[in-house]
Amino acid sequence: MKLIILTLFFMSSLTHAVIVEVSEVCSPKAYLKEDIQIFTATTVGHLSKYVFEKFKVPFIGDEFSFQSILHTPVNAEAIQRISHSKIRIYGWCFEVNNIMPEAPVHTYIISANKNTHLRWYFGYAERVNHNWTEYCKPAFEATDEFICKKAEWPIYRNDEESQEIYFHHKQ
Repeated sequence: MKLIILTLFFMSSLTHAVIVEVSEVCSPKAYLKEDIQIFTATTVGHLSKYVFEKFKVPFIGDEFSFQSILHTPVNAEAIQRISHSKIRIYGWCFEVNNIMPEAPVHTYIISANKNTHLRWYFGYAERVNHNWTEYCKPAFEATDEFICKKAEWPIYRNDEESQEIYFHHKQ
């Protein structure tokens, strides 16, 4: 009996939780927030792809990059021309334990030795007069109507419990 308890204690100390969160497109609220147990180091890209597929989060991309999550615009539809000298480019950003790594998803390693919080959020980079002035600023903080003030777009949540289509409405 003691051996079983010690074995269970030892095994539980080898696994650590990664909280994987995907924020709503135009809100800091979580669309998805799941605790995932990992047993070995993995990249943000591999873990994210696994979670998106497991929980049926719609995405375009692979373990090397994610162009769209939750049906967000891509390519030219994700570029906002504010003036002749100012543009914003929208896309998905990630942070690990509240820090935005300076590494792409396919190279950033999440350790199996510690608890981690991985958060995805929709943001933008801003370029003014040929200089990047913002990088991964949350889209819900934008004050214009390009992305977050639009009326609605469908967000599909297709899990075993629900086949409903959710619509995002900006109040």
